[in-house]
Amino acid sequence: MHDPIYDIELYADQAGCPANVMIMGGEVWRTLRSFKKFRELYDLSRGSESAAELACKNLGEVVSFKGYLGDLALIVYSGKYTDSDGTEKYFLEPDLLVLGNTNNKGLVAYG
Repeated sequence: MHDPIYDIELYADQAGCPANVMIMGGEVWRTLRSFKKFRELYDLSRGSESAAELACKNLGEVVSFKGYLGDLALIVYSGKYTDSDGTEKYFLEPDLLVLGNTNNKGLVAYG
């Protein structure tokens, strides 16, 4: 049986910096929560530190906080825009995920 947690940890290790947030499209969330191994992590009767909302907890029209996987916040983003030819597109494709760190302020360089 496949363990998606292994893949997430591998992606986080390869990122080169500590990840504390995973922003994903809706299809990633639907696939992730379909894994029994993933759902078992939220059995609080075993004393797990993890907690999640497997249903919706909307933080607006396009952002939904789902909970935590350890210390990794799980967020589903479904924002869209209309491109120059009038086609509505997702900012983040439904089958993509991005790992990040909320303390990363980036770099603004001039010149």
